[in-house]
Amino acid sequence: MAYERCMGLHVTDDALYAHYREGMLPILAKHNGRFRYDLKVAELLINEEGKPINRIFVISFISKADNDAFFLDPNYQAVRNACFKPSVDAITLLMASER
Repeated sequence: MAYERCMGLHVTDDALYAHYREGMLPILAKHNGRFRYDLKVAELLINEEGKPINRIFVISFISKADNDAFFLDPNYQAVRNACFKPSVDAITLLMASER
């Protein structure tokens, strides 16, 4: 059963975030993952958590086990620490589900 997460981010450094995406895509593919949607947000009308959001994406995996393995992968963690953490200052889980 597919496992998906819809995430909202506040990206503060677009160039470094783009470098993060380049570095993580091969690791994502290795763990049977892909992006279904990726949007830059122009205006946020309702925000229950109050964290700023300027990027929304849906990431999909074949299974929850693939999702978990991806986020625990040491190569992913290295790219995340080097590029994601310094380029994103807020993360909001909007939805996670199996389908």
